[in-house]
Amino acid sequence: MKAKTITLSHPHLADDGSDTVGRPTNYRVERITDSLEFSPGQLLKKSEAAELCDSPRWKVTVVPRA
Repeated sequence: MKAKTITLSHPHLADDGSDTVGRPTNYRVERITDSLEFSPGQLLKKSEAAELCDSPRWKVTVVPRA
């Protein structure tokens, strides 16, 4: 099975109407390979990013927001 890789940048402000609006809690997809599950620019909640990090199917890199 091919390894899926994703690069996330952090922190980004929520703008989705959630209770975290204005707080830097989101992760943004910067790069992704071997998967169509996510798109560059997509914002992920902290729990979604943590789930990816815990998954043996994903190689996750988190970088500071540029």
